[in-house]
Amino acid sequence: MSTLWWIGVPLFVLGGAAILLPFLLIPRETRSHRRVALGIGVSAGVMIALGILVFLMFDDRDFATGLEINGVGGMVALALGGSIRSAVMWAPLLVMYWLYAAQRVERLRGEDKVRDGV
Repeated sequence: MSTLWWIGVPLFVLGGAAILLPFLLIPRETRSHRRVALGIGVSAGVMIALGILVFLMFDDRDFATGLEINGVGGMVALALGGSIRSAVMWAPLLVMYWLYAAQRVERLRGEDKVRDGV
């Protein structure tokens, strides 16, 4: 298959998930930095699991042969290593969303103070 399939599709899937997950997991109207951090942490965990799945799906080697050579633990370690290396692509997206969400929390807190007359 083409390079677009083996590289482009996994990057698109992981990048799309890195953008979509925080929007789904962090409430728009939250005023808690703890809630934002929790949402980013859960997003990162899901991204690592998704990276393992994508790494195994788009690996061009035969899965059965890999199991024979490496065993189950070796295949999990191999997939986890690939997933963590893929964080080079999606981690900056999560960090940018974290900064955006933290600014939004402070803006909402400031608007609440003005509204309450504090």
